[in-house]
Amino acid sequence: MTVEAPGFRKETGRDIEVLVNTNTRVDLQLQPGAVSESIEVAGAPPLLQTDSASTAEKIERATLENVPLISSNRNFQSLLNLAPGVAPVQEQHSQFFNASSSLQTEVNGQMRQGNNFMIEGTDNNERTGLFQIYIPPIEAIETVDISLTNHDPEMGRASGAVVNVVLKSGGNNLHGAAYEFLQNSDFDARAFFNPSVGRLAYNYVGGNIGGPIKKNKMFIFGDYLRVMDHEGNTNLVTIPPNQWRTGDLSQGATTIYDPASGNPLDGTGRTPFAGNVVPASRINPVSTAIMALLPPTNQTFNIASPSNNYYAALPFQKTTDSLDVKIDDNLSDKDRLTGRFSFSRPVVFQAPLFGMAGGDGPGTAFMGTSTQKTYSSNINYDRVISHTMVVEARLAVSHYHNEAQPSDYGINTSTALGIPA
Repeated sequence: MTVEAPGFRKETGRDIEVLVNTNTRVDLQLQPGAVSESIEVAGAPPLLQTDSASTAEKIERATLENVPLISSNRNFQSLLNLAPGVAPVQEQHSQFFNASSSLQTEVNGQMRQGNNFMIEGTDNNERTGLFQIYIPPIEAIETVDISLTNHDPEMGRASGAVVNVVLKSGGNNLHGAAYEFLQNSDFDARAFFNPSVGRLAYNYVGGNIGGPIKKNKMFIFGDYLRVMDHEGNTNLVTIPPNQWRTGDLSQGATTIYDPASGNPLDGTGRTPFAGNVVPASRINPVSTAIMALLPPTNQTFNIASPSNNYYAALPFQKTTDSLDVKIDDNLSDKDRLTGRFSFSRPVVFQAPLFGMAGGDGPGTAFMGTSTQKTYSSNINYDRVISHTMVVEARLAVSHYHNEAQPSDYGINTSTALGIPA
């Protein structure tokens, strides 16, 4: 920043850093002297921001690129843990609902729906506020601004934190990068109670490039990311022993009585089944059909007290393709136009524990296949009307569409078992 006037030395302020959501004050004092003389003042960040009552945390590119991330998919939201008043972030909901793998937290004791997540000043929230529909790759992010309290009025819609992500922009020089992160079960240890290590092949592959369309005037930045998460997650559960399913409870610890014997009012005088075996004719055929859907036990166990007698490594696959394109156009010294388009398509598959019979799963709460398409875009226009008035206009469109189908979708399982309608 340079200030000059007749009869005064020219004064220049250098290394002035302008951060997102920050009022930057530069105080320059002109000294009498010849116009040919000049004074340079190196900029230093103030210890206290006196132009705003809000408190905020800035996470810049250097931190984003070098701090280890605790979450899957290298989600920038795990860095919210660095801000004061933020509860530890955690992933909530199933992959079929929260396919973007967004993370949630509570800030200063407020509910998580009280947070507002934005991309370049435009809304990035699922309509109920439960999660964020699009998570930009951390390699594409320039700044993460976290406004914690006393938000400026233009922020809006938040009782907790306002988190605003600004993507990188192109410059006068062409720059690019390619990267891959790998995690593989070959490096993992076996859990003590599991017979084997669960399968994991996680590949995070992408690249970005930025440069000029027209030097000093128009710039472009783009990135592409593909995440391939293929797992065989481990499940150790308890199911009915094979012989129990046909009525043979002879090795069980409990005596089974014939409900058709004795006093029907109070059950007195009932006689046990011979050998503790329920005759096949006394077992409901629907029950027999349901039991037939279960796989046989495959672990050693005590039949008198069965526990952890079935183990399976279930296939889980999630493949996500995403991209960002951003164009900055300096229309004039007073006008600036920025446009961004982002796209993401996660495809998720989780196999059920018992095939068409369903069964438990590893925290996904849903067994089947889902495809999600997310579009996120915005146009920002800035106009400097005078040295005391600046106008900014934003237009944004976000589209989130998720189709999920259970593993037995379109199959009349109930009718086949004998329970029609």
